[in-house]
Amino acid sequence: MEPWVEQGLMTSKHTSPGQWTMHPWERDARMARKALDGRPQAYGLLIELACTRSSDELLGARKAYQSLYGESIKEDVASRVEGIERQILDSAMKANANENEKEALTRVIVTRANVDIKVIAEEYNKQYGTPLTKKIEDVALGNYKDFLVTLV
Repeated sequence: MEPWVEQGLMTSKHTSPGQWTMHPWERDARMARKALDGRPQAYGLLIELACTRSSDELLGARKAYQSLYGESIKEDVASRVEGIERQILDSAMKANANENEKEALTRVIVTRANVDIKVIAEEYNKQYGTPLTKKIEDVALGNYKDFLVTLV
């Protein structure tokens, strides 16, 4: 299994050129399947897919997954993923994924003390080699982005 799958990463430096030539929905479906077939550390990739794609893109990836593997990605997640990752993925894969993802992230951040946030930010930087604030700036938009960066 590719190291980027095991680490839950999907940035372009961790993916093969062939993956960028396929349709984005097929690419996402194949990456999701690899993550589901991997170790629990790879579930971060699923969360990243669910949280960075629009509702239409998620719907397309779900259809591609069904077509490629004859199985529902939601059912595969339910049967293979446990704990908080499963709750996040269940929430993020619903029709209103963007709102659910924002609520989950906001809930995590506002329910933690400043000390906890600092520890989370440091651990994120260690695991992914990029500051949490930079990641938030890359994926969040507008006032929501400003709000999260201020909290972190």
